[in-house]
Amino acid sequence: MIQYIEKVLTDFHACTDMYIGLFDYSDNCLLLYPDACTLPFDSADTYKAVRHTLSLLYVQKDAPYVTSSYKSSDLFIKNVCFTACYLNPVLGIDGVYVFGPYSIKKETEYNLPYVPKVGEKHLVELLHSITTEHFADKSASLAYQNYHINRIISYVESHYQDSLSLKRIASHLHMDMCYLCRLFKSETGQTFTEFLNNYRVEMSKNLLRHGTRSFLEISQSVGFSSQSYYCRIFKKLSGITPKEYRNSFHQLPQNGRHNTS
Repeated sequence: MIQYIEKVLTDFHACTDMYIGLFDYSDNCLLLYPDACTLPFDSADTYKAVRHTLSLLYVQKDAPYVTSSYKSSDLFIKNVCFTACYLNPVLGIDGVYVFGPYSIKKETEYNLPYVPKVGEKHLVELLHSITTEHFADKSASLAYQNYHINRIISYVESHYQDSLSLKRIASHLHMDMCYLCRLFKSETGQTFTEFLNNYRVEMSKNLLRHGTRSFLEISQSVGFSSQSYYCRIFKKLSGITPKEYRNSFHQLPQNGRHNTS
């Protein structure tokens, strides 16, 4: 993924002449372009301003992005801003972009890119468009337009083998669990548990079709807490047991001969 993000940062900078970084949910900077040594402000103060912008994004339930003025412990510059947005509202990949600093006032002593207030949302749209372009194959697999739902789905795809709960995901995404629970049900028509069980069952089917692992091993490898629970959910969702499903792919023709007609 990193090589694609590097291309996104490079392309966005080429279009805007702005600094842009990718951050995880612990506010660690994973990538920055261009190099931090050329920042127009003290780097420590800049990171304080960036972390403040990130904290504002996390407390907004439905905001696609947030903008805040540059400030640190002892400095506040009203017309110099940073903008933070999730890596992509459609892709749902974990991570947060922050770009800036830029000026929302034409005359500035800092020689920063000028962006009128109305232009901020268009920069976010440009960034998401560039991201989607570089992740075109992944975006096709995600059908929901709500970016929080896609972030949840992306997290499930990466962690379905673990002990997983909506509470854990809500904590990871810095969001309220009750809000996410209602949102997930309204957007997908399923509870989170129903979605997770269905996804795990689908992942197990590939293991049943290929290989000879035991049902216990398969149930554990896709995240179910017990073999009996796995078998019960599998039959509920598929109409047949895991054993019947496996046998349907492994049955030999009569007399043990392959049918070549």
